[in-house]
Amino acid sequence: MVSASLTAAAFLAMILPVFALDGLEKRGRIAALRLLAWIGLAVALCCVASGIAQHAGWGESVVIAGRAVSYWAPGLIAIGLFWAIVYAKTLWRRRRP
Repeated sequence: MVSASLTAAAFLAMILPVFALDGLEKRGRIAALRLLAWIGLAVALCCVASGIAQHAGWGESVVIAGRAVSYWAPGLIAIGLFWAIVYAKTLWRRRRP
C-alpha cells in the first residue's frame, strides 16, 4: 500500500531538483549535478511505481476538495516517466568519458 503523503512528497521531490540543475551546470559543479539527477531519477521512478500501484488499486485514492480524482494515477505515471527521461538524459549527457 502506498501512502498519499509519501506520494505527495515524492511528487514534490521529483519536480524541485530541476530548478537547481541549470545553476549547477553553469557553475561547473558536475558531481553535484549528477547526484541531484540520480536523486531525481530515483524519485521519478518511485512516482511511476506509485502511480502503477494506485492504478491497480493497491494504494490510497487521491481526494482533492472532497472528490476522488480518477485520472491521478495515469497522470502520475506519465509525469513520472517524463521526469525520469529528463533526468536520465541529463545523466547521459554528463557521463564521464
